[in-house]
Amino acid sequence: MSLFFTGGMFSFIGPTTFQVMTFLINLINSLFLLPRPLRHTFDHVMNKELGLGYNHLYRGMLNNQINGYGGETLLGRCYRNCKRALGPERFLVRQLCYLFLSAIPIIGPIIVIFLKAARAGFTRHSRYFQLKGYSRAQTNYLWHKNRHLYFTFGLVALCLEQIPVLNIYLAFTNYTGAALWAVDVERQLASLEFEASMEESFSRKL
Repeated sequence: MSLFFTGGMFSFIGPTTFQVMTFLINLINSLFLLPRPLRHTFDHVMNKELGLGYNHLYRGMLNNQINGYGGETLLGRCYRNCKRALGPERFLVRQLCYLFLSAIPIIGPIIVIFLKAARAGFTRHSRYFQLKGYSRAQTNYLWHKNRHLYFTFGLVALCLEQIPVLNIYLAFTNYTGAALWAVDVERQLASLEFEASMEESFSRKL
């Protein structure tokens, strides 16, 4: 009976401890150890694929025009400022909730992944928004406009980063994928601008 009880407790505590430790390790990596190397990886891919030819990429070097963005409303500004003022508290509460959820055996990490997916995908484009020179209002607009896309990307990225041993390597591949996504967006924007300029020049000749 005692052996059964001990085995049952271990089968409950073992996965829970592993899940919590995995969550904490990933949190430490994302906050302290990996941001700088991941940013360099993102910059390298952008620089190479777009042929920028810079030794150092700087904020606002890319065109910051957003199709469909008409500026920020007063209500939107008030809402965003409130979120910004409560930023540290919201972050702490959110991470504590994730920590407690990750302690639920088996299903806990799955719930956390789904809750974090959209924000995780969006975060992997934060460097792209810096290079574009977007304001907080512009990034907030893109967050709401493309949230479903960032959810899908973040879901896949977080699932990959849960794989033990390979999680750091896969974090770099995820940022490489995010950079390639940004490259595709830039090329599409450049193509649209070229077509618009051609139409404008043609109309002037007429």
